[in-house]
Amino acid sequence: MTRRLLSHTKTLPAFRIAGIAQQGQIAVVTVLSITPGIDCRAYRGVTGDMSRLTKADAEAVHEDIRAGGDKVGEAEARDLFPEIEHEGLRYRK
Repeated sequence: MTRRLLSHTKTLPAFRIAGIAQQGQIAVVTVLSITPGIDCRAYRGVTGDMSRLTKADAEAVHEDIRAGGDKVGEAEARDLFPEIEHEGLRYRK
């Protein structure tokens, strides 16, 4: 059974903390993990700017968030991912 991951990213500006030279953007990433024909579940994590990552590295970050991110409630997940409704997915609680 192959799992499919979809992602939603919200990029935030650097915090501009005094005394820290290397500051970059922060990405809040929400990943929807879909098990075809069974159910789905969304997870959230925070990472650095993903704009320069290769596709493989970005996929690895998404998998890390799926494995260890915070669970997202069903209503919020449905707002972020219309695929849940379009595909008639059951949301795992």
